[in-house]
Amino acid sequence: MATLVLGSVVTYKNDCYVALGYDGNLVTIIAPHRGQRKLRVKRGNVTAVDASPLIQVFHATGDYLVRPRSELIISLTTNRVMYWPHDNVNHREILRKASEIDNSIRPFVKA
Repeated sequence: MATLVLGSVVTYKNDCYVALGYDGNLVTIIAPHRGQRKLRVKRGNVTAVDASPLIQVFHATGDYLVRPRSELIISLTTNRVMYWPHDNVNHREILRKASEIDNSIRPFVKA
């Protein structure tokens, strides 16, 4: 069984969400593919998926949850999905930092 941590991928009502916070009773979740709407639901109503959580990165003045391969970036300051253009300096730097962490966790394996 997967553990619930910050950035965990969870299911709720047969859809995938990202866990943004947990206060011991309620979990704050967002479905990035559905927009910016956040939900606060009881812990017992979500199931952590057996997938690696999003990577937490600090950049400039805040923390972000990042899935480098899909270029998903969520601000932990605003709990919003960041839709920066690909040439945006913040976008590129946050993805670079997350990729470095991701590569150190899962080193490249030559086939």
